[in-house]
Amino acid sequence: MTAGEQQYLAYGHTGIRGEAASGFPTIFEYGLPTLVNRQGATQNDRQLEALLVMARHTEDSTLIKRAGDPAILKWKDQQLDHLFDLGELGTSEGRQFLTALETTFSASHLSLGGAADLLIATIFLAKVMEGADNDELND
Repeated sequence: MTAGEQQYLAYGHTGIRGEAASGFPTIFEYGLPTLVNRQGATQNDRQLEALLVMARHTEDSTLIKRAGDPAILKWKDQQLDHLFDLGELGTSEGRQFLTALETTFSASHLSLGGAADLLIATIFLAKVMEGADNDELND
């Protein structure tokens, strides 16, 4: 059984299968709007902000697997809410908090792998929406 299947049976979390069955709402409601509407930011910051916003709105099965406990989702949401309250990447306080959060994640071997997968799809869709040719899609 995959980690996602185990989590579904143990906790009722639908993971990426639920996301796909629902038409990828996290991408369309959070990821794409964040990526497309943050035009003044660098590409890296736009992608990072999209990742963080999607991470806040998804039950990341990779994070649960790494933590070994679905309670990590509540903690993750609290941390991201605090980051957003600080102004995300738009403030020095937000950037400092994100750096500290990254250190905590690394030290605990935590990963937002599910949100990262959604980010990949979001970037692809944004490129398609921008009318990117095949060379741009390969970048």
